[in-house]
Amino acid sequence: MWLEPALRTVGAPVLDWDAAGEACARMLDQSVENVRGASIRTASDVITFKAQQIRACLGAGRPSFALVDEETRGALFSLFATQHVVSGFAASEEGLEVIRSFPIFATVAGDRTDLTSGKYVTCPPGVAFAETLRSFGGLLEFKDDAREFYKALGVPELEDADVLARFIAPSLEKLNVPGRTAALTYLKRHWPRLKESEPLCDALRSARFVEANGTDALMSPGNLYDPEVELLHAVFRGQTGAFPAGAWLDADWLDLLRDVGLRSTVDATLFQLCATRVAARAIGLRIAYPTEAGARRYPPVPPAPTSADLALSQTTADSDDSDAIDDDDEAALDKEAGLVIAAGAMLANHLVDNIAHLYTANVCEVVLGVPFVPAALGVPGEPGPGCAGCNVLTSFSHAMLPEHWASVFMHLPVLPLDFVPPQFARSRLRVKSEPGASAVAAHLVALGSSPNEGGAVVALARWTPAAGDPCVAVAAALAVLGDAGVDALEAREIEALSDAAFVPVAGGAATEAPRRLWLRAPARLAPLAFELPSSLTEHAGFLRRLGLRDELTPADADAALRVAARKANGRALGPNELRAAVAALRHAVDFEASSSVEVVAQRRRSATPVPDSFGVLTPSAALFHAWGAPRSLLTRLDRRKLRLAHDLVPAGSCAVAGIRAVRDAVFERRVVDGSDGPDGGPDEHVGPDQSQSEDRVPTTRARWTSEGGAEWPEARAFAAALSRDALADALHAVLRARWCAVPSREALREKLRDVSGSFRVVDSLRIGLAAESNGVVFDVTLGPPAPTHAFRDARDGTVYVSPPDNPAARGSLATPLLARAVSSALGVGDDGTATVALVALVQASSAGEDPIAAMEATTTAFGGNVRDDDSSSRDSDVPFDTAHGDGASASARGDPGAVVLPRDARLLAARPLRPLVAGETCAIRESKIRRRFGSPGEAAAAAAESRAAGSGGVAHEDRYVYARVVSATRPAKGAALTRVLLESGPGGETLEALSSEVFTFRLVSELGPDETGAGAGGGSGRDGPEPTFTASRDPLEADAVTPADPGGEFTSPTRRADCADSGFDSSRDPVSSDDLVRAVRDLLTAAGAPPSAAQTDLLAANQRLRGELEDVSGAVAAAEKEIAEKEAHAARVEKAFLCPITQGVMTDPVVALDGHTYERRAIEQWFSQGRLTSPVTNLRLNTTTLVPNHALRGAITAHASRSGE
Repeated sequence: MWLEPALRTVGAPVLDWDAAGEACARMLDQSVENVRGASIRTASDVITFKAQQIRACLGAGRPSFALVDEETRGALFSLFATQHVVSGFAASEEGLEVIRSFPIFATVAGDRTDLTSGKYVTCPPGVAFAETLRSFGGLLEFKDDAREFYKALGVPELEDADVLARFIAPSLEKLNVPGRTAALTYLKRHWPRLKESEPLCDALRSARFVEANGTDALMSPGNLYDPEVELLHAVFRGQTGAFPAGAWLDADWLDLLRDVGLRSTVDATLFQLCATRVAARAIGLRIAYPTEAGARRYPPVPPAPTSADLALSQTTADSDDSDAIDDDDEAALDKEAGLVIAAGAMLANHLVDNIAHLYTANVCEVVLGVPFVPAALGVPGEPGPGCAGCNVLTSFSHAMLPEHWASVFMHLPVLPLDFVPPQFARSRLRVKSEPGASAVAAHLVALGSSPNEGGAVVALARWTPAAGDPCVAVAAALAVLGDAGVDALEAREIEALSDAAFVPVAGGAATEAPRRLWLRAPARLAPLAFELPSSLTEHAGFLRRLGLRDELTPADADAALRVAARKANGRALGPNELRAAVAALRHAVDFEASSSVEVVAQRRRSATPVPDSFGVLTPSAALFHAWGAPRSLLTRLDRRKLRLAHDLVPAGSCAVAGIRAVRDAVFERRVVDGSDGPDGGPDEHVGPDQSQSEDRVPTTRARWTSEGGAEWPEARAFAAALSRDALADALHAVLRARWCAVPSREALREKLRDVSGSFRVVDSLRIGLAAESNGVVFDVTLGPPAPTHAFRDARDGTVYVSPPDNPAARGSLATPLLARAVSSALGVGDDGTATVALVALVQASSAGEDPIAAMEATTTAFGGNVRDDDSSSRDSDVPFDTAHGDGASASARGDPGAVVLPRDARLLAARPLRPLVAGETCAIRESKIRRRFGSPGEAAAAAAESRAAGSGGVAHEDRYVYARVVSATRPAKGAALTRVLLESGPGGETLEALSSEVFTFRLVSELGPDETGAGAGGGSGRDGPEPTFTASRDPLEADAVTPADPGGEFTSPTRRADCADSGFDSSRDPVSSDDLVRAVRDLLTAAGAPPSAAQTDLLAANQRLRGELEDVSGAVAAAEKEIAEKEAHAARVEKAFLCPITQGVMTDPVVALDGHTYERRAIEQWFSQGRLTSPVTNLRLNTTTLVPNHALRGAITAHASRSGE
């Protein structure tokens, strides 16, 4: 028997047929006719059954195949394979388990193995990449006739998807480039079929074979993000190894990667990761709220990223975003901040749009404290759509709803409306529904903080017309605090509110603290002291608790001056502050003028700050005023050595404030080389009040003297002529005729005789100015001492004379040169009348045989009469003011049309959106006035300059002139510019200008700590150029007040442009696109970056298109409104066509007894069901009679035909 060797080989017992006989065989067949439900039908059944019996006998062991040769094993495999389909027990699961333990299965490596020692597969030779499997130890040799046998044994027959999943995908990273390329190419080509294989997709999901951005390492699809998902690209932009790169960005590859796990859907887990990533980037850029120490509290609103920025960020994603940006590159940081905020906006939108899927307790707990939501902090107004106006990223737990922005925007970030979560989610996300009193107080304190901290005028500078009136916003915050009450605030919060300058004043151009506000205050004291705006008076009760006072007192005005001096810190005031300081000084000294001597003395000791000639607030004790001082003295006075009160400060205010007069403190003295005074001795000050007066009669006569042997005979003769009474009488008559301040006739005679005996001739003569203060004498001469030929020393009455170097000129020049010194000694004014009269009279007295007649003739020529009675009232000593008059400097006063001083030019700022207050001093370019009021030639020159600037050439350096706002102006909501009516000339001339052409003066308190030097146009402060060399009349005053009348009152003249009701309406003539283009061009030119002609044309085209877009948008809006109205009307009409029962449009309307119309079938069915009541009123009907409604049926038909139904 052929099976006998095999059985003997495996140690199986063999029945000897000859010995046992046929009987044993029949017994065996009967005993195993059905073995465990499987028949023993083939030799493979017998072998399998016997092997199972042997295994049962061996226990844990199994039959050994060590002695079975290769050929026999092959024969066994062939036997099992060929008989498998007809076998019984061998084909059962129990028999197959026995067969798996036989080492009869050939591998591609050439050996035999059993199937229990590992996992084995078989692969047809035609399958892709089958040849690559020969190195795999678990691959069995493929036999086409054994496929069913392998299948029964559980040996998989691999297809290409299986090969790729089991062998290629796990080793893709380790394959060489050609091999990996071939495998990936096959995948891409056959992917529509291969993607149905879940094992292959699972294997590719974790396989590393994708090139990623910023790294040479291969990445698995499950660890990469879809670059075409805008949210993911915005969040992970710049992160190394986050996105496929290179060829993998092809659409086909991206589709393949999405099928194998590329992260394209933002589920709850990925959302949390995205939020954390965006928050980390925001913290790195210092735009996350709460801000870190040292970060800007109010970051600027970054520019919205453009599509070009996003495309650029995608192509340059090899470096990590914010870490690769230089901290000093503000433009790059702002652009990066804009991209990060845009990413946060996408995340917030995704959360709001998918809140139903993402709203879980875990997600809310994780993201409520993560700063990824765009919000506006320190930006007035409700944030716009999307992330417009947002400058920080915050968490929901720190954010405030947009309807409360006015109460918190400086303290808490405000959410845009688009990012507000639904009502049901706000509690779990801890979104603040209403601001508390402490939060509102902190907001107002921040709003009123210093400009360096982003508050006050800096906060107002961020205020756009879209945010509305600042007073309305502050009123909303005060309403919250008023409702809560002061008791809801701590003492430190109340104190901080009192000092915080959060109240908008001057039409929203400045802010002030409550304790420095009054319910009633003179308007002329602005911007040093303000009245509470009328829109906030309803909150006066609460503001009184913060320090608001009812009426501004003189003491308050004095305090305002001291506060202004502290803020200015030695810097020159601007023109508006200067006028306000003068008004405050006048208000303060009114108190002193009406107070007791002790109070006035105390006030003077406290040294009220007064503007000096440079506009710097200086203690009054350190100042002198020029009222009543001779012009000849002021022209030689160095104002850096002797501080003078400003020209605008009236004489009365100077006197009450204790400011000394220049004429009382400054005197002329002879300067001798190498000494401080004549003859090497110190000077002793004798002021004008100590000089000879009309009542002084000298008891002794000085002698004619000379120094160093100097002689001047003509001077001796001049002195002798002065002693004659006839000359004195003639001079007295001339001075009276000329209405000069002249003493009595006898007093004048005495003065002339005294002077005539006080001459001293010296070789050389130089004079200077000196001043005495607190017992100290110091030089105040402007420049070096001035040489002269005649000088009268007021200390001792000596008249020094020095002859000219040219002997021939000594005779002809003696009288003119000496007459000026004598005129000064007489103290009769410096207008030249006395000097000219003396020259003429002295020359007449020495001419001819009758000098008396000659002098009388000269007197008559001057209009005088020697024989006039001396008792006339004209002989009284009339106070005379020679320093204040028509020669005053308009620039020092800031008069309209005057050139802006360099010290004021540094304060100029272009703020087109800033509100302007009526009466406010501002500035415009001088060329603007030339274009408006100049000659044709000047207009042509200005046009040429404008064309040059518009063509891209370098703009000429323009000067600025003062102007005054006639009517208060505020840009309309959404407008970039507005028109302003200005007073531009000394005669009250007015002109209209764009707000971009108006330059306002910053307050000195707005300047930074380093802004003390020159600005636009030159120096500033006390080191600036001397603005004027004469004291001037206050332009607001009608009468000059001299020291003889310190308590005089001032009145204000009426100006043509000061009319409160000017009739000017800035909205009647809106700013055109051409005006806007011109404004942008002028601003850029003034900044030193003039646009080219092409750029100007492009801007003009852009504005035209914007205008056309606005027109079209307006037309579309009007059309949409009309459509909406028609649809609403149609809805109302169609509602009348509906049956009350079916709620459908009726086709056969009928009227029932209740007066209502129904569809016939519906009402008939209603009645057929036994209902005899009205379907509408539920009242009982006496009849079921129905009447057709033909009118309504016709209307329904007509409406259907118009609607195309």
